[in-house]
Amino acid sequence: MKLFSEIIIEVMPDRFLFTWDTDHIEMETIINFEPNTYKLLSTGKPIGTNNGVSVNLFSNNPPFKIDVDKAELLNTFMQTVIGKLAAKKRFLILRPIVIYKGDESLSSILCGYQRALLTAAAIAGGARAAKFE
Repeated sequence: MKLFSEIIIEVMPDRFLFTWDTDHIEMETIINFEPNTYKLLSTGKPIGTNNGVSVNLFSNNPPFKIDVDKAELLNTFMQTVIGKLAAKKRFLILRPIVIYKGDESLSSILCGYQRALLTAAAIAGGARAAKFE
């Protein structure tokens, strides 16, 4: 038995695949919020433009005219997904370790800063630490 549980995240620019023990969640790298209040509406799938703003976290061409920090949105994305996975666990005493696979798929988009951003997002999301394979 491992002291710390592990969340394995397969990284692709358009989606992340999260695996924690036998639980799997595949989420598009999209976060949706209300443009005036910045209230989180949903994560993982686009919504209609009448309902809010959909932001693709790794797109260079945002479809909106609002100054939004995508690093903060990535943190919120990770908080939401790790929270969903943690809610399924019966006993969660120690925070999990996140293991990222395929982070190099973001290198052309994030110019080599992907590990720093992904580490910060994992910790903001509730992980104890982040590793890369």
